[in-house]
Amino acid sequence: MRLSPTHALRSLPILAALLGAAPTLHAQAAKPVLDRLVDMEGFGQFAAALEATGLAKELRGNGPYTIYAVSDAGFARIPADTMAALKADPARFKRIIGHHVLPMRLDGMGMMNLAIYAKVPTMAGDSMTVYHDKGGIKVDLSLVKTADIEASNGVIHTVHKVILVP
Repeated sequence: MRLSPTHALRSLPILAALLGAAPTLHAQAAKPVLDRLVDMEGFGQFAAALEATGLAKELRGNGPYTIYAVSDAGFARIPADTMAALKADPARFKRIIGHHVLPMRLDGMGMMNLAIYAKVPTMAGDSMTVYHDKGGIKVDLSLVKTADIEASNGVIHTVHKVILVP
């Protein structure tokens, strides 16, 4: 298929924009997972929870890490009384937030290459179940919305809700 000169000229701004964005994307991937998370719009509550539980300091280390980040909308789904109870129990809150972080790198293809129901270790000292099928990937019944946000010391995936482990 040949492109007309007019079509090729219309494509130049798109190509220039893509090429101009490449260094920015590369610079973002050069940041640790925690800094990448802080830069992501709509994940302030999860970043604050990592700070409040002390997990943030570790996530600035060498890694590798995998974070299943919950959006602010996901936190909003938690009833106010449940959230108040979590904040009143720092050990449980840390266990819940730590359950969203793996002490290893597990990208989207890695999740798909696991057994259909696979257990993976979390920073909370327990394990989460990774499930995949044609409908997508779920971690402990929380749907992975966006996969493979690269960082220098790991990868971030976004999930639609907070995984409330006991």
